[in-house]
Amino acid sequence: MIAARAAGLLLLVIAVAGCWHNGGESELPQRDDSARLRELGLTRHIPSQVYEACAEARRNASVRVFCPRLVPDVPLLRIEGNWGAAVGSEESRYYLLSFDTAPGYYKPPQEGVIHWIVGGGQPGVVKKWVLTDFANEVSGDPELVRTAQTGGRQILVYRFPPFPAGGINGGHQAAVVSVGDELLFVSFHGSRYLEAAIEMALDLADQADPGDSPAVTCGETADLVEVAVPRSPSGDPTADCAAAWQGAFDAPAPELTAFTAGDGGILVVPANGPAPSGSTGLAKPFELDHPLIQLEHELAEVGRGVVSRCRSLTTATALVRKHLDRLGLGGWTVASEGDRPDSARTCAMPTIDAHQRRVVILGFDEATLPADPPAADLSRALAHAMIAGPAARCLSAAEAAALVEREVAARRLRERAAKSGYQIVVSHGFPASRAPDGRRTCVRPAVNAGGTVLVYLAAVPAEQPTAPD
Repeated sequence: MIAARAAGLLLLVIAVAGCWHNGGESELPQRDDSARLRELGLTRHIPSQVYEACAEARRNASVRVFCPRLVPDVPLLRIEGNWGAAVGSEESRYYLLSFDTAPGYYKPPQEGVIHWIVGGGQPGVVKKWVLTDFANEVSGDPELVRTAQTGGRQILVYRFPPFPAGGINGGHQAAVVSVGDELLFVSFHGSRYLEAAIEMALDLADQADPGDSPAVTCGETADLVEVAVPRSPSGDPTADCAAAWQGAFDAPAPELTAFTAGDGGILVVPANGPAPSGSTGLAKPFELDHPLIQLEHELAEVGRGVVSRCRSLTTATALVRKHLDRLGLGGWTVASEGDRPDSARTCAMPTIDAHQRRVVILGFDEATLPADPPAADLSRALAHAMIAGPAARCLSAAEAAALVEREVAARRLRERAAKSGYQIVVSHGFPASRAPDGRRTCVRPAVNAGGTVLVYLAAVPAEQPTAPD
């Protein structure tokens, strides 16, 4: 496998020139069509080699690592040094997963695929270490050659200079998508497979911002020249945009109204202005699927989530099913994939497949996260006070927010975050009009870590405040 912590992320690749079709901004075809995936040469049958690379990246990166759920339908080369994860020894806030195709594979439509990469991390870090020649021995920045729109997301397409310029991405075309405070990318050698890279990048974005829920964009005006994206949706698009308004536009939020765009995204703009072009007004009140948002936070919880410790596939499956039952996601299933046996040395990792309404449990030979990740102590303290401790009690939104601030201050987490270059963010998974009152509804905390430490506060019925553990 690739050396996990090489400063320059060096990998021997074969560079072959490819042709390029240029263009401006465009609208992508409708996604998630099985025939289209076959046409692009992509599959959702993930080789175990990909899972192993993901596990390696999770051991070394300090940001969330998204294991691809959509990959080229090609056999992979399994030679030491030509595949695996790469995390910089000087900068762990981004990662790469790199794979070479086994030689002699010429089955269309992916015939000739030589090398492909997926990765992500904090935007400034990815831009410095991937989208410039900062870390490369041979100079030459990638060029932004195209933008595209679909489902409320913007895709940026970069063309890297031929190897040895461009480093590990030399001779590649890359699709880059921004989701909240993360930048995700997929690159293929040459230009023939750009549409496949875009599809894979969008699928990574669905993992970073999961669910059947459409993307929400807040527009200062209907022409959407200046926009913001709510960091962690509560289920109420107008409330989320109101909360983000001051920080994004340096002004108090006016009365807002929501529309659905032609690409399925949700647009929120001032109610006293015109509707965005081509949009349709949403019924009031309108809510997104917040149980699915809760599920994502619970599975990744650093103190009690599935990957907070090494769990067997059987134990992890039972835990996921309890979460699905508690959240009322009765139509969802749990599936195990990969070729790892369920043994004492197997550690489970879940991934949400919203398209097929299931949670997939993957197995690895060793733990995929540090034994005590950042903010795990905060997670335990909040769970002790609000979920499962001897003195745990039902807290209102105001009480829970105050408790979080006290616990964060007691651990000097904000000071530590400022020194280490990450953030502490508290997000409310409910609109202000339905904030938990501490009697009929309670706050349930979930702490997620990966670049940013996010404390997500969800609303749960008072009769069901406890959590699966």
